[in-house]
Amino acid sequence: MLYHPVHSKTCESIPKELADNLVAGNVLIFGETHGSQEIPKHMYNVICNALKSNKKVLFGLEFLAEFDAGYKEIAAMTDKKQRTDKVLTELLWGVEEGQDAKTSLAMFKLLDAVFDLISENKKLDIFVFDANVDQLIGDMTKRDFLMAENVLNIAKDNDDSLIIILTGSFHNQTERIIIGDMSSEQMTKFIKKGHEDVHSITFRYETSNSLSCHRRDCGVKTKKSNSETIDKSVEFSQSDAPNQHKWDWYIGTLSASLRAVSELSQD
Repeated sequence: MLYHPVHSKTCESIPKELADNLVAGNVLIFGETHGSQEIPKHMYNVICNALKSNKKVLFGLEFLAEFDAGYKEIAAMTDKKQRTDKVLTELLWGVEEGQDAKTSLAMFKLLDAVFDLISENKKLDIFVFDANVDQLIGDMTKRDFLMAENVLNIAKDNDDSLIIILTGSFHNQTERIIIGDMSSEQMTKFIKKGHEDVHSITFRYETSNSLSCHRRDCGVKTKKSNSETIDKSVEFSQSDAPNQHKWDWYIGTLSASLRAVSELSQD
């Protein structure tokens, strides 16, 4: 395995309105397009700025909940090369069945930087909340409900903590969305039913070149702008679709990340 230095430790500023939410909010859910270089960098700045408050901070990622103990175990390790090896092997980032757009190099850089922050700051911890595969056999529509249930259990046990979640933009919406012949309520809508202080934030962009994986076949996919209806002179603003999410964060053009396994391992 190769180890690459992965992330600048510079904590850059975030929009004031977002910083205010870090102080006032309890659960912040960020909706992303998976597989970009830029969004993980913005999330690092969210987390490091959140640590300036007096609250405990819990960072949630959309990976299978069955690996939660594994992520926490690796977060406690100090040897970076050993951490990298374990992410690739024990957390499935480096094996064929574990590949999707979330196992990008940019996401690994974020994960590794968060592990560093955890080792430096006892106020920070990590958790993963996606529904496990065996729970979805025969009924994929349960996924968002099960994801929300996992998050609500974390929130119930950490009432005074700030919970920051990164998930796909489908899951951070609060209204029912129909995709093909599948209709499902979203994770954030379920969370809002069980928790009163939830803020949903969607990353808006011009165009997106992002890593995309379908049935383990990964490549770059171009998506059109999702920011036509917003004022692009304002970086962070209340959503133009408040029934779907509360805030818009305009971040410009997205570029595709490489896969982590292709950059962090070698034969």
